[in-house]
Amino acid sequence: MVTTFKIAVLGAQGVGKSAIVRQFMYNEFSETSVPTNTRRVFLPAVVMNGHVHELQIMDFPPISSFPVNTLQEWADSCCRGLRSAHAYILVYDICCFDSFEYIKTLRQQILETRTMPAKEDTTKAKKVKVSPPGIGISSCISTLSSSPELQITATQE
Repeated sequence: MVTTFKIAVLGAQGVGKSAIVRQFMYNEFSETSVPTNTRRVFLPAVVMNGHVHELQIMDFPPISSFPVNTLQEWADSCCRGLRSAHAYILVYDICCFDSFEYIKTLRQQILETRTMPAKEDTTKAKKVKVSPPGIGISSCISTLSSSPELQITATQE
């Protein structure tokens, strides 16, 4: 059986989210930037520890806030699938403090909404333990030389 992992890539406008996804998917980097206006979904398969895993990489345009519930998620078409992601890659531009503040806020919203305890069902009195999602933070650095390079630094908590 093949396991599917959903990964959401989030960040402010122009920080390099799509460039990171393109570099992972196709091993290419383009110096031109085209703003992401709608959610883009990529479906690669990877082999890890001898097992095939499908990835669903979702490249999102900038969002005003992380949806607090499923209704809010589905009300905005660009947020669909965001709350069900297994992992989040938060991307910021190391030269832009505002982009770091943006992902810091998103990270807090993700942690607050994804780790909320489930409402207790009085008929069954069963508590549901929700495990927090994986969150990685990446920074994009472009050099000032004639051919910019992209460096990716990822950390996981």
